Amino acid sequence: MKRQTLILKLVLVMGCMGSLTILAQTSGELENVEIEIVKERKVSLPEAERKFNKIAPQASEPISPPITYSFKPIEVQLPLANLTVRPLKLKQETAEDSGRGQVSVGYGNFASPYLEGFITSKKNARQLVGAHALMDIWAKGPVDDRNSGNGKYGLSLFAQSFGDQLQASAFASIDQSFWHYYGYPTISTPEANDILHSFNRFALGGRIGNSVKEKLAFTLDANFGYLSDNFSAKESRVGFDFGSRYIIAEQKNVKFNASYLLLSRQDEAVNAKPRSLLQLGAVYSFSPIDKLQVDAGLNIAYENDSIDKDFHVYPHLMGTYALSNSIAVKAKLSGSMQAVSLNALSQENPWLAPNVFIAHTNELISLSSSIEAKVTPAIKAELGFSLSSLDNLYFYSNVEDDPSRFELHYDNQATERINLYASVAYALARKTNVGLRGDWFAYNTSSNIEPWHRPTYKMTFDAAHNFYKKLKLSTSLVLLGGMKAYDFEEEEQVTLKGAADLSLRADYFVSDNFLIFLQGANVLSSDYSLYFNYPVRGVQVRAGISWSF
Repeated sequence: MKRQTLILKLVLVMGCMGSLTILAQTSGELENVEIEIVKERKVSLPEAERKFNKIAPQASEPISPPITYSFKPIEVQLPLANLTVRPLKLKQETAEDSGRGQVSVGYGNFASPYLEGFITSKKNARQLVGAHALMDIWAKGPVDDRNSGNGKYGLSLFAQSFGDQLQASAFASIDQSFWHYYGYPTISTPEANDILHSFNRFALGGRIGNSVKEKLAFTLDANFGYLSDNFSAKESRVGFDFGSRYIIAEQKNVKFNASYLLLSRQDEAVNAKPRSLLQLGAVYSFSPIDKLQVDAGLNIAYENDSIDKDFHVYPHLMGTYALSNSIAVKAKLSGSMQAVSLNALSQENPWLAPNVFIAHTNELISLSSSIEAKVTPAIKAELGFSLSSLDNLYFYSNVEDDPSRFELHYDNQATERINLYASVAYALARKTNVGLRGDWFAYNTSSNIEPWHRPTYKMTFDAAHNFYKKLKLSTSLVLLGGMKAYDFEEEEQVTLKGAADLSLRADYFVSDNFLIFLQGANVLSSDYSLYFNYPVRGVQVRAGISWSF
């Protein structure tokens, strides 16, 4: 508004001056006038006081009437193009996309060829199918070369399916292993075929279950197995296992488990007789107070080959109390039947004699307690003990007439066993893993039997480290001792020499798909025996390569 007033005044002034000029020109000639121009005059003004005020924001007023825009489409007419249609060429699948597998080949001293391979179907979020094959031979051993050799051949197939509601898996395997009874007296050297003991095994099974995140989660396993040896032993096995958990509320659930095992064994002097074992368990889990989780329930078992009775009832009580976010204390009181089969025994001790008597182990009662600590995110430690009363706990003893074979001895009363243990584990991503565990055992048996071939102490140490994803070094140390045996030749009890077995392995990754390995067992060349009359091999070395595709 002020600006418009100023412009109007200027127009009026200029108009007046124009009028005066016109009047002057029309009035006649100008008079002589002297005009003095003074340049030295200086105009001075007082210093102004500077004061600044912020401009307050003002709300904008809407434009009335509102501005509207209209757009007209522009149509461009192009001539038709003559397009050539070419089929799309898909990129060839890489090995990672088409399948995953590995083949390893090696050889070492004691005439030890090694071949192992596995392959799985290409990556699929819904299913997985694969196969595994193995040949692991140590043709020569510590006694008379091939008279103490052993080895294994195996082939297995597996399949898995992952659905939104259910998951299922199945497997089938067949393998053959051979050993030799080389614990014979040194005065004679039999032929290798005369002391050969070989086993043929076949297994088939499957599992179905739903997600553990469901309110009602369950799994159902079914399996079948068959064992035969080069003598007259045969054993068939049928088993079912069911497990379930129903969540009632947070930290409150009910668990129900059931299992059934049917064994049928036949030998030269053993008639085929079904051995059945049925076990049922129900547990209620709840939290009575903060930081305490309690499981309370019962276990029931029925079997038909016990020496004393067929029906058994056991308590199941367990409590876990969190002292802090990183320390927890556990205590448990329970009992159960532990299944014992010829298949399991022959894998533990392949030098069993024919016609051995087999019975399930009855864990009458077991009390255990432990404290677990998470020292750091990478270090975990545990310290604990267990005290158990076991009926029909078996012990291996050399056969008097043939010390190269073993039979099972049982105590005529319940065996008490004490176990003290401590462990620590360190894991850093996939780069470093270290584990250490020590166990001490004590057995209380009747006066007419000793815990033959049961160790009184055991320590295991395992470590592995990956250097720049190029070189992986791993080691394992086992210390075992305190085992007793009876020497029928000298008619005295003996204590076996303690074992100190150190193993080393190095894997060098030449590329992502190819590596070279070198491994050694018993590198300290320790002279020990896990079973009386059966010394182990000295230093064992094997080298080979692995190719992934």
